[in-house]
Amino acid sequence: RMMDANSPLLRQFVREAADAEILWTLRDPHGRCVLVVKDEECVPVWSDHLEAEAFAVDEFAGMQAESIPVHTFVDQWAPRLASERRFVAVSPEPRSGDGGCIIEAGRLADLLRSALAALEPRAVRVERLRYSS
Repeated sequence: RMMDANSPLLRQFVREAADAEILWTLRDPHGRCVLVVKDEECVPVWSDHLEAEAFAVDEFAGMQAESIPVHTFVDQWAPRLASERRFVAVSPEPRSGDGGCIIEAGRLADLLRSALAALEPRAVRVERLRYSS
């Protein structure tokens, strides 16, 4: 039931979200979107706001794409979702009955953390160049 960390869809999501340092979910004035996939409550996430917006049809019509910094997801959302026993649905497709990659929040946070760490040296190098006299 849980997704393999080597799933191409999951790998692509992690790479894109880490690179942009942002991910997307859906919300309306009453709260955030929650899907039920195989009897599990899941919060859907996408690496692209257009994919998130495309999901806002049928029972999710009227929901808006909301951006979340990846660091916020890793540090705050993932622990809260884990404590609520909710999972994450990565890149579900609208109207397909496909819930995307279902993954534990903590596992997704670990993958994002690793991907962010791989990007850090690039950021440090840029900072050093910027401040050299």
